[in-house]
Amino acid sequence: MKVKTMNGMELEITVEGYQQKPILKLVAPTEIQNRKIAGRITTGHSREAGCDGIFAANGVFFRATEAVQAIQDEIAKLPRKIYRIYLGKETINADGDMIEVPRWTHENGGVSGASQSGIVKMLEEAHITDISVDDAAKMWGEHVAETRRPFIEAAQTAGEPVEFRREVVECTDPKEECSADIAITYMHADGTTHTEYTHTY
Repeated sequence: MKVKTMNGMELEITVEGYQQKPILKLVAPTEIQNRKIAGRITTGHSREAGCDGIFAANGVFFRATEAVQAIQDEIAKLPRKIYRIYLGKETINADGDMIEVPRWTHENGGVSGASQSGIVKMLEEAHITDISVDDAAKMWGEHVAETRRPFIEAAQTAGEPVEFRREVVECTDPKEECSADIAITYMHADGTTHTEYTHTY
């Protein structure tokens, strides 16, 4: 396909890979090699870049809306890769002895760090050792909704927020002489939450 850069230069590109990780290949004509193209320098006859880089700040190579939309339309035609979360094994060195230990693997980093441990615990409790990232995310969403539901109902009955979670976290105020805060998260009747922090000193 051909698209125009922000300065009107027409370039030929191909879009390959998968929807989650598309690869943009820029076919650079000889006469524009080593010249600045929309904020970048071409260094050869072709260039590959992940689309996260292409679309940062409304596009690195292609800032014109119509060009970005055309690329996104091509990405939508790509196949969708089915990534997995599975329980495998890893060999580690334990005081000179090589041993195998179980290890959960998230292909493509498809699970955010904040929810990885929760998802792994959920899968272990369900005795699931291999599942697609999409299915795991769906299960996690349902699990979170089920966990929140009784607190929402309690807040609706009480007519005020109720305690949802209590944990010890790093002190939120560097000016205070304490190392940890008690963080209490409250659930509101509409499903929103707010957190209050108390210094431990």
